[in-house]
Amino acid sequence: MKVWIQHADFSEEEFELNLESTLRMLEDMDWPSELALEESLSKRGGESCPPGLGIVHPAERILHICPNPSGGLVHFHYPHKVMGFLSRQKSITLEGVRPDLIKRFIHAFFDQEWDVIKSCA
Repeated sequence: MKVWIQHADFSEEEFELNLESTLRMLEDMDWPSELALEESLSKRGGESCPPGLGIVHPAERILHICPNPSGGLVHFHYPHKVMGFLSRQKSITLEGVRPDLIKRFIHAFFDQEWDVIKSCA
């Protein structure tokens, strides 16, 4: 699956990863350094963004995780049928998500268990 790391300076890296390597990347990434860079850029008036890990599923779904000291910010984007046939993107944003739940979301995302993520909204 396509996975990307978004750095605080808007640079990014893309990978093709499976579940295990995605979880390993999430754990191995130096999030405190990325968050420090985001804060430094912001204090200097530079452009910055929350660092994060994103996963794109071929079924038009995106899971974007931004780890932070309070747990994590999670965005889930998915198609939604309007009037039974028109499709548009919807999103769910969750704040303060515990690390164990973030890992559960990643498992659910790879297993296409979309309702696991939606049920926490």
